[in-house]
Order: sequence, then structure tokens, then C-alpha cells
Amino acid sequence: MIKNIVLIGFRGCGKSTIAKKLSQKTGYRFVDLDTEIEKNFKKNITQITENGEKWEKFRIAEINTALKLFGFQKQIIAAGGGFGVNDVQIEDAKIKSLNQLSKQVQFQNYGELQTFILKQRPENFKIYLKLEELQLLQRLLKIYKKKENIEQRPLLNIQEKLEFSLEIEDWFLRENLDEDLKLRLKNDLANFIARKEKYESLADLTILADGSDFDQKIDVFKV
Repeated sequence: MIKNIVLIGFRGCGKSTIAKKLSQKTGYRFVDLDTEIEKNFKKNITQITENGEKWEKFRIAEINTALKLFGFQKQIIAAGGGFGVNDVQIEDAKIKSLNQLSKQVQFQNYGELQTFILKQRPENFKIYLKLEELQLLQRLLKIYKKKENIEQRPLLNIQEKLEFSLEIEDWFLRENLDEDLKLRLKNDLANFIARKEKYESLADLTILADGSDFDQKIDVFKV
């Protein structure tokens, strides 16, 4: 039996939109993991991570909140964009000590630990919402044009040198963006590219984020 449905994918991939369709089909309720964390801290993600400088506290909270939600059932859980794929190093003493108890399973970062937790719970069905690179940029640009969303989402991992395909570089030229927004979008795209294969390997099912193959693929998915 499928206990919960976990949606994974990068920011802007349409988790809320797909969740509504899934909710109509299954009757499961929608829960956003990031929103639950912000409720618990009474802070937004920018504040929790201290403007993106300190991610470990957030990743620990992400694990604890997910485990709590996994204790319930009939939920559609939207995981944050970095859940299971982030590369935040484990520095917390308690988690490090637990990590050393087993020579068979060692986690270098929180993404690996979160992946292990998800794979140990096959009753939680994982759906990856897949986007192409240009689609991602177009969606993120719409999000970042809303001031409140920019403030709530810190930069993840600034890259010194960001090079992309001619199609992507042409898109940036056409959009004529200011330098700060261009850097933010390029930073996001670099992180997305680094995570794509991880999302794919973690998922039980991949659905196009525009929902064009939703009906066809979801018929195979019996809840």
C-alpha cells in the first residue's frame, strides 16, 4: 500500500499544481515541507539559513519534519528542492557520531542521508517533476519578479564561472536582466544541472512538470 506521495524536483517545478491534480484523484491532502519548517521556526528560510550562509540547521530540521510527516498517511508531501540531492556537509556532532556507528552506511552530506531515509520507506511513493533547463529559467524568472519570493529564497551555492549552452546564453541576452537577477538565475540553473540525475535516480516515477503526461502516467499509479 502507498502511504504517502512525495513530490521531488527543483524550485519552480510546479509541485503545488501537480499536487492539486493528485489530490483530486486520490483524496490525499497536500503538505509543503518547507512551509511546515517555517511554521515550526516561525521564520522564513532566508532567516533560518542566515541568508544562505548556514544550511545545516535547516537540513536537520528538514529531516526531522519529514520523519514526522512520514508517521501519517494519505498525504501529498512536497519536498524542498534540495531534499535528497543537496551537498550540505554533515558537521553536527550527534549525526556524525551516529554516522560512525555503521561501517556499511556512511553519509558524507545531508542529501545522502535524506536519500537513505526515503529509500528505507518504500511505502512513500516518490514522483520527480521534470523540467527542461529553459523551462526552469522561465518559471524562476516569473517567481523572482515577485519581490516577496526573492527575499524568501537565498542563493544556494554561488559558482565562480557559469557557462551554459548557446540556447541558454541567448535567452539571457534576450531577457536583458540586471546583473543580480542574472547571477541568481545562473546560480539556480547550475544547481539544477548538478542535481538532475540525483532526482531521476531517487524517484519511483518521473512526470513532466507541465503536466502534459500526467493522465497517461498516473493511470499506472494505483493508490
